Amino acid sequence: MFSPSGPRVWARRQTVSTLAGPHDAPWRDRTIVLDMRRGRYRRFSGMGSRIWELLEHPARLNDIVERLEDEYDAPRARIGADVQAFLVDLERIGLVETRAIVAAPPAPAECILALAAARTLVKVAGLHRALAVLRAHSRGRPSLVNRDVVEQAVRAMRVAGALYPGRAECLERSMALCFVLRRRGLHARLHFGVDPFYFDGHAWVAHDGQLLDETRETLTTYVPLTDIEL
Repeated sequence: MFSPSGPRVWARRQTVSTLAGPHDAPWRDRTIVLDMRRGRYRRFSGMGSRIWELLEHPARLNDIVERLEDEYDAPRARIGADVQAFLVDLERIGLVETRAIVAAPPAPAECILALAAARTLVKVAGLHRALAVLRAHSRGRPSLVNRDVVEQAVRAMRVAGALYPGRAECLERSMALCFVLRRRGLHARLHFGVDPFYFDGHAWVAHDGQLLDETRETLTTYVPLTDIEL
């Protein structure tokens, strides 16, 4: 494998694939690659050869690491570091290309529609079926995780809640926020809790383990019951 050539931040949902130019062939336990554009040969061995094979089709960094974790007796962190270093060098010499989809943040109007859908579904179909419907219609194309987009979605939902006719309950807001995030291919978990003294229920949303529009202090009185990913 190549040696690392410098720091590079790879998005969890960024895909990597080989370019059309190189030609390759297996040789013993190695892979020989002919870079037609530069007129040079490259030789990969061991894990590098296997990574090159996995890059035949666009793949995410996490997917590659998971495949190699099943095949190699090494800690996940070590495998992840080796894969990233290898991909950095492949990108540097022009043998791979990366693609990422950056999600656009939702507008308040979209959030208002999501609030209305959440309220109607819960009233008409009940919570269980409402969550199933939202889950079925909220699968967006995986996108580059962008914290700014998540924060803008939270702000848009606040505006929508202020403009929405009547008071939007925490369950409706949380369901709607999960929906608009998942439509953009971003992770969102819907959490449920209850205040055991006042028997008051509450719902909130987390993204990659980070609370959205909540603080841990505001949730101290609630006992977590369950959480689901839409």
